[in-house]
Amino acid sequence: MPPGSLTYDGKLPRIFSPASGDGPDWPQIYVGIAMTTLATLILELSLARIIAVIFDIGFVPMGICVALFGLAGGGVLSCFVAAVRPDIYRRLGWLSAGIGLCSVLALLYLLTHAGPERLTFAALPFVLAGTVLSLAVSDTVGKIHQAYFFYLIGAAGGCLVLVPFLNTFGGPNTVIIAGALFAASSAVWFNLGNHSRGRAAGVALALVLVFLVVVNTRWRIVDVTYAKGRVLAGETFVKWNSFSRV
Repeated sequence: MPPGSLTYDGKLPRIFSPASGDGPDWPQIYVGIAMTTLATLILELSLARIIAVIFDIGFVPMGICVALFGLAGGGVLSCFVAAVRPDIYRRLGWLSAGIGLCSVLALLYLLTHAGPERLTFAALPFVLAGTVLSLAVSDTVGKIHQAYFFYLIGAAGGCLVLVPFLNTFGGPNTVIIAGALFAASSAVWFNLGNHSRGRAAGVALALVLVFLVVVNTRWRIVDVTYAKGRVLAGETFVKWNSFSRV
């Protein structure tokens, strides 16, 4: 035991613990976890909705399996990027920002390349999401009961807002919204890691993706271009809902 770690007052030795102000900011950590699970559920279910439109309803379980495979793979890979505080929060920030970008790239790839074998590319954002969640949960092992509560709160929130988002914004825009939420969560992680530039970058990325949603709602730049093996052309009216695309 290093010298100076114990003090003797004539009675019993005492080990001084660090001051409470030196500990992690638990509320921000819980917000980061909840936002990550919120965005992950929205991304997973909205991609499943798009897969049903592009291919067939029978491919939805395959899409869910791809997402679960990615999350599990991210949990395994998390051991390679683990770090101590505050570096762990900066890495979580970069990973979350990467998920925001990968979500949009996976959407574009899925909408422009025919064939269900292309679904494997959609696993990439889930690999990163699984890495983020595994690292965040391992960092909160001392308060895992509270961390898991917010983990479930975020997941439940994702299920609740999915239907209104699909009805209002459509499938592709809902995926982009999930990317914006990942970018916003990266700002939370960067703030925990005292990385001001990263925090600003996360906020900027989130705003760019929100702007993309606004533009895409008006001009449908990112949308389904083929379905059931046929190219879609000459559409005069398009409307998404929670179970189909009209």
